[in-house]
Order: sequence, then C-alpha cells, then structure tokens
Amino acid sequence: MANDNGIVYEYRVASPYGVTTLATFTGQSISALCQLEQTGGASNEWFAVGFTDGTFKIVQSTSGTIQDRSNPTVADRGYIYSMVPFKRKVALVMNSSLFVTDYNGTSVTWTKVVNFSQGNLGKAYLAVLNEVLYIWVAYVQVS
Repeated sequence: MANDNGIVYEYRVASPYGVTTLATFTGQSISALCQLEQTGGASNEWFAVGFTDGTFKIVQSTSGTIQDRSNPTVADRGYIYSMVPFKRKVALVMNSSLFVTDYNGTSVTWTKVVNFSQGNLGKAYLAVLNEVLYIWVAYVQVS
C-alpha cells in the first residue's frame, strides 16, 4: 500500500503482525504499484513503483535499495495509471500509451506498444490472467 506522501507500506496480516515502511519517496506522488516477477529464493523481494510524474522505480523490500528505471525519453513520461508484471517484464499505462519495460541484467529497454489517444483521457487499466494481458480503456464521449 502507498499514500500521497510517497510512502510505501507493508501490512502484515500474519505473524509478525504490523505495519512496516518499505520505502519513502519524498516529494513524489505514487500512482501505481506491482510486484516484479522473479525466480529463485527471492521471488517476492522486488516491487515496482509508478508515479504521477512518470517516474518509474523498483525497490528491494529486504534492503531498501531503490533503482530508477524511468523511461529515458522524458517527453513520453506521464501519469502512470496502471502496471502489472507480464512475462518477466512490466506492462504499464502511462498517459495514453501502453509501454513494456524490460531489464536484461545490465540495461533497461522501453517499448511503446500502442497509444489510446482518442478520447480516453489517459485512463486505461491492466490485468493479467493465464499469461494474457487484458487492457480496459475508459473512453469519454467528446461532443
């Protein structure tokens, strides 16, 4: 869970119970969170955080390490509405576009997949079910 003050919390509903602050992003507003797909013993160790200004970061929950993996094309950055792990990548809706970002161990690549520019005001949401990416686009009638 996150709040408007840029703080990401972990709520534990099993022992040990309680609330822990996982990361603080002073001066930024968080708009989306998702766990990253990983393998091995640390399969739930990293998560991604998207912000209203288009910044994209990943956080290691055990150490607090934060890595900035924002889109290098600043003109493409915008409000991150939704993001999900998808086939060991992250699919995200930023402004009116669907992007896929991938990290190959040394560098980050960003790919713009499609733009939903006609009347949706940037609102599209993602879900994954049985390795299929579903996109819900909220269109607004323009008179």
